[in-house]
Amino acid sequence: MKILYLGNDEYRNCLRYLIDNGHEIAAVYVNEVNSCSEFTMTLCAEHGITVLRHKPSKEELSIHYEDGVELFLSADYQYTIPLVSTQMLGVNIHPTLLPVGRGPTPLPFLLEAHDNFAGITLHRISPELDSGDIFLQQKLNVTQNDSLNSLKVKLCILAQDLLEQFLKNPQQYVDTAKPQGKGIYWSEPEASERTLNWSEQLSTIKTKLRRFGHFGIYTTIEEQPAIINCAELIEYKHNKPLGVVLYEDAFIVAVSVSTGFVVILKENISYMY
Repeated sequence: MKILYLGNDEYRNCLRYLIDNGHEIAAVYVNEVNSCSEFTMTLCAEHGITVLRHKPSKEELSIHYEDGVELFLSADYQYTIPLVSTQMLGVNIHPTLLPVGRGPTPLPFLLEAHDNFAGITLHRISPELDSGDIFLQQKLNVTQNDSLNSLKVKLCILAQDLLEQFLKNPQQYVDTAKPQGKGIYWSEPEASERTLNWSEQLSTIKTKLRRFGHFGIYTTIEEQPAIINCAELIEYKHNKPLGVVLYEDAFIVAVSVSTGFVVILKENISYMY
């Protein structure tokens, strides 16, 4: 099948699956942020696939369609994709059980109080974001031990499984697609939700690290504003002031919190000067 792929590193395993199974990749459109598409671009370079960074116009997609593209596949792509024909087969991979959880950043909500909507939905690309008819979807079990990172990995595995299933007989799923009906949109979390105060309760800190560990959390380290990623919370009774650096070496920093401390790799700290 000739496929136009639009996405970044989030579901790169799906792109690799398509390549490894002999599908022709007409081109790959990636998001504009370099850090989001580095591995996708490397994969494309290895296989001689054209990579494009700009938002495709309807006219541009029409050319791909006329050149024989049979499937327009979107996976964590930042732009809506214009429809060029009523016969165009466009599929988007979305990490919730739609119609609940529409929007660009649903994962933190799944870890907050909505884990019953965790899963993958393959749906038709439509003019309105995440609103097209549903081809396939499957629920994902979320445990208390899951973090944002583990959830991302599980969803990527499930996405590939559903894509494989869909590609065995696309017409079957097109013929049985179901309208979504009224949906629920989850807006991108506010900066205040991603801000960590070292004096907060241990349970609050744990929740924030779990929900936003990959996206980044705003805080201060020794009075310097910073964004931290993928930190580790350790419970340990001590009598040190809150928010002070308890330990530091060439690789890590440990900051005190109530009845514990947070360990951060220095490579996961971005100071905001």
